[in-house]
Amino acid sequence: MLNNFLEKGLEIGLFDIKPLRELDTNRRINSDVEVIDFDNVKDSLFKKLNENNTFSLELTKSCDALKIIPLENRLDFIEIKGIEIFCERNAHLTGVEIETAIEKQLLRFDLQNKIDHSLFIIQLLIQINQMGLDGKQRASFFNQILSEYIVVIDSHIENNGILEISAMLEFWAETSNIKDEFIIKLKEEMGKVSVLKIREPRLMFQSELDGFYAENIKIDQSFLQKTIDE
Repeated sequence: MLNNFLEKGLEIGLFDIKPLRELDTNRRINSDVEVIDFDNVKDSLFKKLNENNTFSLELTKSCDALKIIPLENRLDFIEIKGIEIFCERNAHLTGVEIETAIEKQLLRFDLQNKIDHSLFIIQLLIQINQMGLDGKQRASFFNQILSEYIVVIDSHIENNGILEISAMLEFWAETSNIKDEFIIKLKEEMGKVSVLKIREPRLMFQSELDGFYAENIKIDQSFLQKTIDE
């Protein structure tokens, strides 16, 4: 089903494939992972819906990227979150000032709404006849598809490459600076995100992402090339 979903999305021009690094407005993400520009999907979809329509639909928020992995029957929603510039800009803060600045930034991130609205956009997509899904596939789509919510931060693992993020958070809790505290608070905020159809959100450093998707990149590139050739 996802093979057809991806193929049709490419055919009708709703899906635009790009390296993830091209979606980072701060130019701090270096990942080569091939993803669908989900903001572009949203913009194109709502533009079509608003054409010659009595009602004007307001754009929703959405995740930055969509990763479709047909052989794993999986959709990954990927959200890029820049923390480096924020930390550089607020490096002079101390104590309560740091906590206040971080809390305000996390409110702007609005993680729960981003994923809720992203799922809404998928719901719209599967109802489009040109996406090639029949009634049965539409009804069972989210029961058959696995979904991940991945938040990628534009920071690297430094001197701790073999440690899991959870272990790093435990260490940082005792030796935190503004960046460390930001990552801890972000992880805590992600733990509050609750969506029935999504697994527990996953936090990743940008340096982890290419390795995480290494096999999927190979699979997807092969599939995309086959689609282009045909």
